[in-house]
Amino acid sequence: MANYVGAYLIRGGDIHFHALLLQLEKEGVTRTGSPDLYARSYRKFGVDESHDIVSRARTRPVDLKHRVFVMHIPGITTEAQNALLKTIEEPAANALFFIVTPSPEMLLATVRSRVQPMELNLKKIASS
Repeated sequence: MANYVGAYLIRGGDIHFHALLLQLEKEGVTRTGSPDLYARSYRKFGVDESHDIVSRARTRPVDLKHRVFVMHIPGITTEAQNALLKTIEEPAANALFFIVTPSPEMLLATVRSRVQPMELNLKKIASS
């Protein structure tokens, strides 16, 4: 897997979510059956979902170097962002987050400042 660290923010929708999963699979992160890959597409991401992610991020990876979280989040509550903030700010050494959202501007400034923007080249991913 490439040298990813921390948390990444990708502007995009469902197609970007799936393209990212395809790219990660090409880099050795298995989509099906891997206990270390948590990939979900949410309608609305609330505080309960955030607590679930925080809890999962605290566990050690089983098969991979990292626990990988790929989340498509078109909408997220302020409470959920605040609950995720510490985990994104200081992720466990073995946790890696990818947040795909159509509107990064909806995220709190504190959240946006703690994630690295990432662009996906959909054409390159599709052709490789």
